[in-house]
Amino acid sequence: MTDVTCIDGRLLTLRPEPVLGRDGVAYEAQLHLLLDGVAYGVVGERCRGVLAAALEREPAGGTRDRELFALRGRDPDDLPGVGAVRALHDVRRRWTAGAWQTHEQVLLEAWGTDGTGVRVVLTVDGLLDLVRGLLAEIESGSPGPS
Repeated sequence: MTDVTCIDGRLLTLRPEPVLGRDGVAYEAQLHLLLDGVAYGVVGERCRGVLAAALEREPAGGTRDRELFALRGRDPDDLPGVGAVRALHDVRRRWTAGAWQTHEQVLLEAWGTDGTGVRVVLTVDGLLDLVRGLLAEIESGSPGPS
């Protein structure tokens, strides 16, 4: 279970949970989202591969406004933005005192099943740590408490 603080001060929890086959055996994972401890959405029915690929495509310095990963609700009938998480690499440049200043950050955006959204600002290393932690939890087969 991973907690991150949103821009507005609320706590977003990403909790990996196993996806069970008909035989009751876990074959993948999904993320349950909680906002201040209240159910917010379920995304990424098969998120292990998406998260692992995000580590391989980690942000390269200077790459602008690139989506690193996106996880959506499980139901194909879900409207865009309902139950979703995405990470964007955001690079801002500003001309200051005769030189370009670069500021890199990662925006982690989440939308709940009610259509409301929250945003978390992370460093690139912070996002990589978050993804590695989620993958380790998925691989250990011991998702957080329900």
